[in-house]
Parts: sequence; C-alpha cells; structure tokens
Amino acid sequence: MAKHRHLGVKVLCAVLLSGVICGVMMWRSWEPGLAVMKFDDRTPARLIWGDRIYDCSGFADGDHSVAEQIGTVEGIGNSRVFRVKGKPEEDSLIVSCSDEMTAYELYRREMASSRKD
Repeated sequence: MAKHRHLGVKVLCAVLLSGVICGVMMWRSWEPGLAVMKFDDRTPARLIWGDRIYDCSGFADGDHSVAEQIGTVEGIGNSRVFRVKGKPEEDSLIVSCSDEMTAYELYRREMASSRKD
C-alpha cells in the first residue's frame, strides 16, 4: 500500500510540474497588445494586417532602424513586426522571422490604386 501511495505522489508531482512548464511556455509566447498579422499565399508573400497590405521591398539595411515591436506573424514562431523608426506604421513595417533576429525585411504599404488582386 505504501508503494502505491509513493508512486501516486511521484505521478502527481510529474503532472503538476508538466502543467507549470506548459503554462510558463504559453505565458512567454503571448505578449499583450501585439497585433497578429499574416502572409498571403502569393510569391513573394505580402504582409496582411487587417485591411492593410504591405509589399516586401527587400532587406532592411542600416538606413531603416527598428522602433518598438508592434506585432507578430501568425504561424511563424519567433517572428516580430516592428515600426520603422521615424515613420508611421501605416506606411512601412520591418519584419524579422529568423530565430537569431539577424535578417530584417522592409515592407511598404500597398496603395489601393496599385493593388493587383
């Protein structure tokens, strides 16, 4: 009987520890206030944020420094979307989808008159 009780305590501790680890991982991946954006199915992919569409303009070089993070890209782990320092988010965004945060791409907002839907 004591062996079963001891085994039950070990199983209970393992379940509780697993729950805590899962909870911490979920809490760390969720950041309040960040917008969730997505890429469409086109090649090259466009960034979609609500009714706004952004076209990739290539790699962001040293002329485009990032400001605060404002979002993530749905379905892409470790993705981050930033405002371009000194420009409104309605005009352009910088996206990094690399785990090391070393590659940044500049996205410029597509105007309604130039859409190729």
